[in-house]
Amino acid sequence: MGNGLFTALLWFLSISALLAPVIPLAAQDPISHGNISKPNPGPKQSNEDIPRYSVPQYLPCPDQTRTFGELSNSFSSAHLPSPSEITGSWVLIGSWLHTDSHPDLNCTGIMRGKAFEWVMLAQGYSLQIDMLGANQTSAFELGRKQDLTVALDLGGDSSPTLRCRLTRRHSLVCLGDTYYSGSEFRKIQVRCEPSTPTPKSNSAIPPVLCYPLKNE
Repeated sequence: MGNGLFTALLWFLSISALLAPVIPLAAQDPISHGNISKPNPGPKQSNEDIPRYSVPQYLPCPDQTRTFGELSNSFSSAHLPSPSEITGSWVLIGSWLHTDSHPDLNCTGIMRGKAFEWVMLAQGYSLQIDMLGANQTSAFELGRKQDLTVALDLGGDSSPTLRCRLTRRHSLVCLGDTYYSGSEFRKIQVRCEPSTPTPKSNSAIPPVLCYPLKNE
C-alpha cells in the first residue's frame, strides 16, 4: 500500500513538472486591434527572415487600377471616409513609388517573404502603421480637400504626406507628395506577431510583423 502511494505521488509530480512551463504562456494577453486576429504565443519573429529587397509583383484584382492615371481618377471620384468606414486593417495591394514607376500590384496583399509589406491598422482615425516591423503610431487628419492626410516618418529626410480617400470599390487610395506617389489598400484581416525592433520602430509601441490570416 505504501509503495502504491509513493508511485502515485511520483507520477503526479512528474506531470506537474511537465505542465508548469505551459501555464504562463496560456495566461498571456494576446494582441488585439480591429481586424487583427489573436496571435499564437511564441518567440518573436526575426526581421532577418524577411528578404532585404522587394520582389516585383503583378497579380492585380480583376477591377483594380493598373496605371497611375487610373489611380488618380479613382481618387478624384472617391469620398472622405468616416471613422467607422476607415476602422480595420488596410493592406497595401498597389504601389507606385513615383508617378512614372511600374507599379507593384497584388490583390491579396503585396508581400515581402511571408509578411505583408505595409499594413495600416485603424481604429477610427487613430492609426498604427506597420512597414515590415518598422512601426509608428499616427492619426489621420481631416484634409482641406475632402480627404484624410497622414505623414509617414521613414527616417532621414523621407517624410511623405499621404492624402487618402475611399473609392467606390471600397479600397483606400492614397496619393503622396514625394515618395509613394500612389498607393492602394484593401481591407483584409491579418495576423500580427511580435518582431524584433528595427531602427525605424517607434519605441512607444511593440514592433510587429503582419501575415495573412489563412496562414494560421
